[in-house]
Amino acid sequence: MKVAVTSRSFSNNIFLRDYLQKYYKDCIFNETNKLISKKNDLINFLKDADAAIIGLEKIDLSILKQLPKLKIISKYGVGLNNLDLKEIKKRKIYLGYSEGVNKNSVAELTLSAAILLRHNALKALSLVKNKTWKQVVGKELAGTTFGIIGYGNVGSSLSRLLKPFQCKVLFYDLNKNIKSKFNHVKKAPLYKLITQSDIVSLHIPLNKKNNNFFDTNKIKLMKKKSIFLNFSRGGLVDEKNLLKYYKKGHIYGLGFDVLKNEPKIDFDIDNENIFLSPHIGGSSEESIKKMGMSAVKNIKKSEIPSSNFIKYYSIS
Repeated sequence: MKVAVTSRSFSNNIFLRDYLQKYYKDCIFNETNKLISKKNDLINFLKDADAAIIGLEKIDLSILKQLPKLKIISKYGVGLNNLDLKEIKKRKIYLGYSEGVNKNSVAELTLSAAILLRHNALKALSLVKNKTWKQVVGKELAGTTFGIIGYGNVGSSLSRLLKPFQCKVLFYDLNKNIKSKFNHVKKAPLYKLITQSDIVSLHIPLNKKNNNFFDTNKIKLMKKKSIFLNFSRGGLVDEKNLLKYYKKGHIYGLGFDVLKNEPKIDFDIDNENIFLSPHIGGSSEESIKKMGMSAVKNIKKSEIPSSNFIKYYSIS
């Protein structure tokens, strides 16, 4: 079996390369250190592969038509919005996917951004870098109301990390059966969560139903001087209007690990209380190893395929 790996972080990791080649000798890796974004380049890279470990590359009908040999797709990381799930199922391609493999890493980065923004630490850092020693007054995270939209793997992990801060944590999820095992966490309607939270953090998957989920109407509901965080997917948020309300002073701080058109930065971020990282939520050494090993194991599982190999996701 020939396995092609598009993921850059997998391809750059010696441990994961060795781990894959222990089971499959015929492997090719993305050595460019870049996303394979051009269709022809992606088709040429995958055309001889029986199995593919896919990172952020978009696999749609036009790509799949050119890959008749491909029988297995194993997702590196979380999020299936870059894959045409219906077409994959129609073509009887086995899809390997594991939920929550990077949840701790994403939750930790989200918490870090919240603390930095509350304490106005980014402004302080900017001053120091310009050789200005000036005390900047911030706010504590302790005692705030922290709203989590989407109480899946990352959302629930984040709520666990918040326990020592004595925050009041509210969560909203479309799945009415989801409950929290933590006493400091309460389920709330979306309207209540947005209007009462000092920090609103988004942790939902991206699909056609929730594209631009956090739109102008929801932005207007946010509590004055609150913070908004998006560490899930860029297409979920009206970024331009968020920035507009930030500049007006309605929003105290913004945190992004993802953008709608990444890697292109489509809006002005030359502001002192905006946290922006280049989609590194799952890029801890520990998560890279977990995601890579999971992707390899899912290829091995394909040797005994289940008929129920695709799961469709909403806001959860």
